[in-house]
Amino acid sequence: MEENKMIINRLPMTTWNRLKVNQKTVELTNTLQEAPAGITISGSFSLRPTDTAFESIETGMGPDFDHFISENAPASLMYVVAPGTKNNTITILIDYDAMPELSDAAYVNAFRFFVSEGSDLTVLMDVRGTAPVTGLTDVKILAQANANVTLVQTKRLSEAVRYFGNAGTDFGEKSNFELVHVTFSGKEVNEGCTTKLSGDKSSARYDIGYLSGMESDIDQSYLIRFTGKNTNGEIYSNGVLRGTTRKNFRGTIDFIRGCVGASGSEKEDVLLMDDTVVNLTSPLILCGEEDVEGEHGATLGRLAEEILFYLEARGVSEEDAYKMVADGRMASVIRHIPESQLRSELLSLVSEDETIAES
Repeated sequence: MEENKMIINRLPMTTWNRLKVNQKTVELTNTLQEAPAGITISGSFSLRPTDTAFESIETGMGPDFDHFISENAPASLMYVVAPGTKNNTITILIDYDAMPELSDAAYVNAFRFFVSEGSDLTVLMDVRGTAPVTGLTDVKILAQANANVTLVQTKRLSEAVRYFGNAGTDFGEKSNFELVHVTFSGKEVNEGCTTKLSGDKSSARYDIGYLSGMESDIDQSYLIRFTGKNTNGEIYSNGVLRGTTRKNFRGTIDFIRGCVGASGSEKEDVLLMDDTVVNLTSPLILCGEEDVEGEHGATLGRLAEEILFYLEARGVSEEDAYKMVADGRMASVIRHIPESQLRSELLSLVSEDETIAES
């Protein structure tokens, strides 16, 4: 088994190396096997060979991972939405438990979507698994003017699964992008998304939620790059960390010279369930243009004493209080999922997770 060492989730502008937040170094086997995926299509699509335009799309994990995918992953087809078509949905189920365990390889799924002018697309990707496997997903979206795209990626993983989720998107004039990332557990979860707002008056919003396992390793990189005028981008992250989990979040708003009138914001809220977790957060604003508005912030810690006192005074135990707040954080992200059945499944999963109160 040949291993390939690479750097992923690199910050666009590095900080003091001693903090160990700039990037992550990982090793992956060069032997990749495409995972069978259950795909349900609703709407009007055509399948074509992938356009070379996707090669220039920047992704969350970065150039090392992009090169690795291009050299080792099976060739992917391109889903094309014709101009002006509405109500297009692709549902993708990837269940690692329905596949043989791989001791010397990794499962990979790569998807390319081309959304023509004035069209809509919703992609619902549900990734599941309890077996000790390594899984990779790689998504790129190219959207023309006046397109509306929603990408939902949910992960329900045991602490035996090593997962890499990579995404990159580019949007034209007056187009809109919504990203919803929901992650439950996983032994090692590495993921990221980069969106380029190329067209004037285009917009992007990320809603990210994660509930760690007791010994998870979570590494995230999210970036919105503003190049068009009067563009808008927002990154919101809500997380719950337990046990000895280590998490590194990188959120970047990048104003490129010429993006006059652009506005961007990012905010992360992290609930620390145990004193033994390690949380690293790197909110970053890069500004090459004067006429823009940007803001960022991060809030982390245990429940405030006054909140605990208020709840306990009304008969709510400390354990139930933490579960109540943790449930609410995950639910606030899950409610952005447009598909009712998947949304209901995940909300039920949150409410039934008794390990929140136990941690």
